[in-house]
Amino acid sequence: MKLIDMKQSKEEVKESLPTTSKEEAKAQYPYGLRITLDKDSLKKLDMDAMDFSLDDEISITCVGEVVRVSKSDDQYGKSENVEIQIMKLNLAEYKWDKDFKKASEGK
Repeated sequence: MKLIDMKQSKEEVKESLPTTSKEEAKAQYPYGLRITLDKDSLKKLDMDAMDFSLDDEISITCVGEVVRVSKSDDQYGKSENVEIQIMKLNLAEYKWDKDFKKASEGK
């Protein structure tokens, strides 16, 4: 399966943030693609926050269920959304091996 880079262009960042703080202006990826694991979730994964460092890259494997699909057109414009509830999850150190590289390039 090919991996798609979800990084936003500068124009997409401007369009997605009606009012921008300094921190929001640096956003490279949509906020909706961020997940937060609390203490209880980390415990289920047999991990704790100190297992991670800022800027670590990790591999995420998960199973989710689509819980909402919406498409609307109103005075603010058109929008389309799909909400996915992650039900099963595992984390691993991100390793750039040749098989993963092939998958990410769609080969």
